[in-house]
Amino acid sequence: MNRWDVKAQYISPSQGYQITWANSLTWDQMRALVDELLATGRYPAMAGTHLDLYRSTGSRAWAARAVAAYREDTKLREEVERRAARLRALDLQMSFEPTPAEASALEDYVRSLVDGTEDPERASDPADEPVIQRLMKAGQNSEYRMAPLVLARDPVVFLGEMPDGVTPLRRRADGGAQ
Repeated sequence: MNRWDVKAQYISPSQGYQITWANSLTWDQMRALVDELLATGRYPAMAGTHLDLYRSTGSRAWAARAVAAYREDTKLREEVERRAARLRALDLQMSFEPTPAEASALEDYVRSLVDGTEDPERASDPADEPVIQRLMKAGQNSEYRMAPLVLARDPVVFLGEMPDGVTPLRRRADGGAQ
C-alpha cells in the first residue's frame, strides 16, 4: 500500500482521527499497519487519540466477491439461508429498499466477504472477469440490483448466454424495443 492511498483526517478532540483507504488492505491489516506506524513515534499527534478506520469499496468489489462465492459455491447457499432465517425472525431488512430476506442476507454475506478480502475488486480467477462485468452491467452497478441476479443464478450473467425459449429484444429503427 502506498502512503497516498491512505487519508488521515482530524475530526475533533472527542472523535480523533478518521483513517480512510480504498480497497487493498483488510480492516485487520490496516489496524496492524496503523499500530506499527504509531509505534515508530513519527505520528505523535495521533498517539492516544480515537482512530476510526474506514475502508472504502465500490460495487465492483461486491460483484467480484459475489461471483467468486457463486463459482466456489462453498457456503453461499447455506450462509444466505442462515442469514435470511435470522432476518425473517427479526423482521428486519438490511437495506433501505424493500427486498426479500434472501437478498438482504446475500448483500450482508457478500459484504462480509468484501471486508475480509485483500484487494476485493480484483477477480479471484481470470475467468470471473467477464462475469463480473456482466453482473455489474445487468445490476447497473448497484449491490441491491445485483443481489437478485446472483440469487436467481441468472444464466445471461453467469453463463453469458440467453436461455432456450427467450427471445432478446431488438432495437427498432425509432430507438424503442420490439
